[in-house]
Amino acid sequence: MSSSTKRDLKKYLIANFMGVQINVPVEDITNVVSLEKDVGEAPRSVVVEGSLEKQMSIEPVIEQPPISPYGEPIQLHEKDVPETETEPIYRYLYDNPLSTEFSFDRDYNKLYKISLCLYKINDDLKTPFLEFFFMKKDNVFHFPQTDLNMEPFADINTMGQQISPMESMESNKDDEDDEDDDIDSEFMNQCSLFLMNNMKMEEIDEKRIKTMYRGFIEEPGELYNTIFAVFDCTDINVTMNSNEYAWGIVDEIMVTCKIANTPVENAVTQLLKENPLLVYIKTRDGSNCPIPISLYLCTQIGKNAYYNENENPLTTMSLINPRVNHEIFDEVYMFSREPFNIENMNRIKRFALFTRDTLYFFNKDASITDILNEPDNAGNESDIIYDEYSNFSFYENGNNIWCVKELESFVEI
Repeated sequence: MSSSTKRDLKKYLIANFMGVQINVPVEDITNVVSLEKDVGEAPRSVVVEGSLEKQMSIEPVIEQPPISPYGEPIQLHEKDVPETETEPIYRYLYDNPLSTEFSFDRDYNKLYKISLCLYKINDDLKTPFLEFFFMKKDNVFHFPQTDLNMEPFADINTMGQQISPMESMESNKDDEDDEDDDIDSEFMNQCSLFLMNNMKMEEIDEKRIKTMYRGFIEEPGELYNTIFAVFDCTDINVTMNSNEYAWGIVDEIMVTCKIANTPVENAVTQLLKENPLLVYIKTRDGSNCPIPISLYLCTQIGKNAYYNENENPLTTMSLINPRVNHEIFDEVYMFSREPFNIENMNRIKRFALFTRDTLYFFNKDASITDILNEPDNAGNESDIIYDEYSNFSFYENGNNIWCVKELESFVEI
């Protein structure tokens, strides 16, 4: 089922069966309202200021006008664009900030590895977000990686140097450009072969891969340099029939540093921390889009929701998810930040949630019921107006629990 079809069906179910949904403005988490209990030195909760971006310790990047690499047009993923507008509302790597010239100032005697940074833009919700492709090796999620064969590059470089003095006098900048083009083409060829030989993608050839390519980021190392080659796989169907593969969101790479309880390679976490242009989708005015967090669906506190035995977690998408009747927050969708049980981890339903309009409770030593029902020193009960919030984050038995009112603020991943 395509993303557009799933969205249409989801909207139909919401409109006809789920009741009225509240449309929340697209904005970041800032100055979240606090709830404090007068209990001496330790308040029941604290003010949360800032956002997921502050946890990641990175700065926003301002984009520049677009320049297409290889002369190929870059596909811009548009979403909810009015008929009168020609620019997309959301952009990612729109200005082509990544290098595409592998030939520039290159040491051909050094060792290199290619690491494929494959991403897709998930636009199933009102605000899009990024997912990155991983392969599991030694129980750690890595980007797909292989050695770069340097012999062809050395041969091209040697041939360019083996010219007679007369030929050298007659040579011009076009000859140097031709050599650079050959080297860049060889680099692209090795990336394409690795991608086609190791990834199960439908209708992929070298021409299509060329349009997917966004450039590379090079990270130096003591034994070898790593070339992170970036490809847009948004419109590509990547077949995954094994738990050795996964798509992970930014929160899982930079904050929890694990996907479905499996660690993410530190080199990938550092890559995103050092290159915020890979982290953010931007709005038309250059602002950063909010980033969702990863959560696990619950059927009750202490119990996560699982896929059935006859369902493939890698391909199954739930059209309807169970609500929980919470004694304080009424009918809500309930999630846990961490899985309650790591057995059958790959069968637990995992989601991405946008956390705007959240009321946070940070006391880990008391239940949410005790916190809200206990009067303050003046004998007054809590006067929180729950209708003002879309989400509630609190702790039960040391577990971070989320109660979510709006169906359109989360999606299965």
